[in-house]
This record gives sequence, structure tokens and C-alpha cells, in this order.
Amino acid sequence: MYDDDICTISSSSATSFSSSNSNVSASSSSISLLNTNSLSPASLSGPSTYSSERIYHLLKHEKHRYDIIYKKITSDVTSYWSIFGFPAKLNQQTGSFERIIGFISCGKCKKTFVYGPNSGTNHMKSHSCVAFEIKSNTSTTKSTTISTSTQPTIDKMVLIRKTLTTGQSNVIKDLIARWVCGDIRPLSIIDDSGLRVLIQECVKFGSLYGNIDVNDLLRS
Repeated sequence: MYDDDICTISSSSATSFSSSNSNVSASSSSISLLNTNSLSPASLSGPSTYSSERIYHLLKHEKHRYDIIYKKITSDVTSYWSIFGFPAKLNQQTGSFERIIGFISCGKCKKTFVYGPNSGTNHMKSHSCVAFEIKSNTSTTKSTTISTSTQPTIDKMVLIRKTLTTGQSNVIKDLIARWVCGDIRPLSIIDDSGLRVLIQECVKFGSLYGNIDVNDLLRS
């Protein structure tokens, strides 16, 4: 009799313990499933959700929400930092753009690269937009330098002396009188050295290009 009672109690306890373990397992599964389902895409908006290709697409097609912010450069020399900047996303609450960490983008074509302490800068230096900008600026600088160094001053120019007819001289005098009186200028303005330099330069361009429009020369 006692042995039968002991067996009955043991079976009941084992059944109860097994049922308890099943409930715990089921509860753990429910908790795990709940935690997994509660991770919405909005909570995963860190750098890991971006890629170079996706940022490139966003900069191209969602310009109101994504832009590029640039580093402040102190040198006038063209470098990749004058072309590249950091991609950024608009913060709707503050109204300002916040940098997307881990990437750098070309301000011209929006091409985006991974950027970090170990990524290096060779891909930026060799980028086609950077190469083109440096080449263009170098050509412009050389052209300006050559033009400035070879352009003679009025004192050194060989001027062609021409005697105007009486009629031509009267036209010039009439135009000066209209200008001085109409715009209330002092008569001595025609003796201004700066004005004479300007007129002489215009005459030179006229000899090169013909009867050109003065508005193409005197642009505000």
C-alpha cells in the first residue's frame, strides 16, 4: 500500500514539474518573439542601415531630405576637400542637416565612398570630378598668369597717332557735354587718368574685335 502511494505521488510531482517547465519555455518563447517583433525599421536608423549606393540614390532623388555638408578649408589650392563633403540627413525637429557617419560624397556627381580612419583618401584623390576640377583651375591660373605678364601698360604700348576730322572731334565734344551736363559731372572728369586708361583699353579691344557692343565691355 505504501509503495503504491509513493509511486502515485512521484508521478504527480513529475507531471507537475514537466508542465511547469513547459509553461516556462512557452513564456520564454513568447518573450523572445515579442522582443523580435518590437524592433521596427525606425529603430534601426543608424549607420548600418546605409550603404554607398543608397546614399548616392538619396542625394540624387531626395534632395529636400539629404544634402552634403563641407569641411572648412583654409587653403585656396584646389583639393579633394573642395569637391567632397559629408552626406547628411535633415533632422525634422531641429531643421538642420546631421552628418551620416562613415561616408563621404562628391558634391558634383554625388558619388559616395566609405570613409573612416582606415579607409584612406586615394579613392577621393583619383575621383574624376576632382581630377577635372584641378586641371581646370590649373589651366585658368596659367592663362591668367600669362595674360597678366604679357599685357603691356599704356605707357609701353606703341600707339597709333590719328588726327580726327573736325566733324569727328565735334561728335566727341558733344557726347562729353551731354554726359557732363546730363549726369551732373564736373568738367574736369575728362582729365581723370583712370577714365583715359579705360577708354584706351576699349579702343584696343575695338581694334582687335571691330565695332563691338560697349555693354559687352562695361558689365556691372
